[in-house]
Amino acid sequence: MRKYFYQIDSHGKVFHENSELIDPSFLDFFLTRLRKNRTGEHSEYPYVSPCGQELNFVSTSHYPIVFHSLKNEKLYYGGKGGIDFHPENLRLDPQDILIYPFSEDIWGRIATEIILDQNTDWEETEKGWKLLWKGKEFFIQRKDPSLSEL
Repeated sequence: MRKYFYQIDSHGKVFHENSELIDPSFLDFFLTRLRKNRTGEHSEYPYVSPCGQELNFVSTSHYPIVFHSLKNEKLYYGGKGGIDFHPENLRLDPQDILIYPFSEDIWGRIATEIILDQNTDWEETEKGWKLLWKGKEFFIQRKDPSLSEL
């Protein structure tokens, strides 16, 4: 099995050997296969993205996924990839970073651009964030104890 090593920066950009990878199809393919590294190898790379006979080890600045836009009830990340948005799934991690589940055991960070988008109605409060979405208010409380594993 061939092994490759990648980095994902704090903006969700993917790098291999110091070169940024920008092909949307590759990014979507690579990111949708992202899993926690449970191989017992290269523990400094907390994630892997398996691909056939290759195992791609991935290190990150923080979260491996950064959601950069919210359109048509989907959160977009990477190239053109998007997942359905359900505001009740939003959380704040212990460092007050707004996050959303990407897969079973991987969380993604909500980029500032989404919060600043004038098409969404966010409000930061003393206890967390409020989001008005489709006429319903959602409250995301600070220091959610259910995220102790993050």
